Amino acid sequence: MRMKKWLSFLLSAAIAATLAPPDVIMAAAPKADVWDTTAAEGSEGGYADTIDGTISGTFGQELTWNIDREGNFKIEGTGKMPDIKLSEDVPWNDYRSEIKSVVVGEGITNIGDLSFYDCEQLTEVSLPDSLTEIGPVAFAYCSKLDGLTLGNNITKIGDLALFTCTGISEMVIPSSVLNIGNDVFRDCKSLKNIYFLGNAPAFGNNQVFDGDTLTLHYPAGAVTGWDELKATGFGADNITWRAGCYGNNHVWETDYRVDTEASCTSEGSKSIHCTLCDETKDRQVIRGGHTYETVVTKATVSQNGKLAQRCLKCGTEASSQTIYAPKTVTLEKASYQYAKKAFTPAVAVTDNSGQVIPPNCYTVSYSNNTAVGTASVNITFQGNYSGTLTSTFVINPKGTSISKLKAKTKGFVVKWKKQSVQTSGYQIQYAQNNKMKSAKIVKIGNSKTKTKTISKLKARKKYFVRIRTFKTVKGVKYYSSWSAVKKITTK
Repeated sequence: MRMKKWLSFLLSAAIAATLAPPDVIMAAAPKADVWDTTAAEGSEGGYADTIDGTISGTFGQELTWNIDREGNFKIEGTGKMPDIKLSEDVPWNDYRSEIKSVVVGEGITNIGDLSFYDCEQLTEVSLPDSLTEIGPVAFAYCSKLDGLTLGNNITKIGDLALFTCTGISEMVIPSSVLNIGNDVFRDCKSLKNIYFLGNAPAFGNNQVFDGDTLTLHYPAGAVTGWDELKATGFGADNITWRAGCYGNNHVWETDYRVDTEASCTSEGSKSIHCTLCDETKDRQVIRGGHTYETVVTKATVSQNGKLAQRCLKCGTEASSQTIYAPKTVTLEKASYQYAKKAFTPAVAVTDNSGQVIPPNCYTVSYSNNTAVGTASVNITFQGNYSGTLTSTFVINPKGTSISKLKAKTKGFVVKWKKQSVQTSGYQIQYAQNNKMKSAKIVKIGNSKTKTKTISKLKARKKYFVRIRTFKTVKGVKYYSSWSAVKKITTK
């Protein structure tokens, strides 16, 4: 208490030049017993109400005050509260320790110096819209005061006004405030956030927030002074600066923004963001879970493929189906007889499980499929398959037939129809039985030849004879079918 008295004296001395004349300060009510209802009515500065125990008095020319037994203090009137030199000079000084709440009436324009200094039981204060100034040391050492709502007409907060108000955790400074004096919030140990709603006010010194570790919230957007104030290192390391919006001053985006992406195993979220600060609203859950797509690993001619339901996000497969590799090509016919046209046998393809592959899964092309020789069939796979399989078929030369057999001594003469197109020559086969067992073959290497004499045979023996054509392509002989068998008996 001695330290507080000493501080009160020093502070009063420091601001004495600005204090009101002493003749405006009225005497306090009797001090012997603060609730002594026997005090004489009309005692200078106040009296005891013998009916309800309310103590009341005057302060200056325009103001009246009263306090009841519950500690509810009220001051009413118009104009300024007089400034004083010492805390003992306010007429309710003897009741400071009893004051629990303060109501300042509409019409009063300031809280005078030291007015509620060291009201150790004070927990709440109601201020009027008419208030423009809070004087120095006005609420210093009000350790139980847990909040102070300032009106929108306050322009100045005096030196040490809230010094050591250890119960205050948050303050909102209206945009009307232009000046904050020395050490106003010093040693407010519970104060964590101060919200400034306008331009940066003028601060009395760099110890305004000394002893406090707090966040200063200042408006985002077109307000002045804050960047310059931060650049000076104001408040040093105990201050965190944060641009933002207070109350309903946000400017909201129109579209949702994703805050947390949903995963396959967890939910995400989205919300509407403020364009000026990092506040959000209207948070909505984004449902998690797998998102599947059909993924095809194509089957090749040498390896099976796969048809899978795979998650787009994490790659998890929900199900899969084997696409079996193509294996066998079957042609409608394996050989043809030359006919001056292209041959295109139908194709069927089966996979390595024995199932037929649909025709729309491949295309078919043919080559060398007109002339005598080996033709190629190329199957090119598509869709769920890839690669190529090749098959072949044979085009043989057109056959001929024996037109005449003529017997001769120990032999016979064979005549046939010439077949010179796509033909290299002929083969004549003869035997002594119609099954052509142990038959002999005579080759004629000129396709234009039409007759051949067979000799050195046995006399008066029956022979069976037939003929076919052949063509040589790249060293390979291709034969027509044998003609019908005819028989003849040698002489």
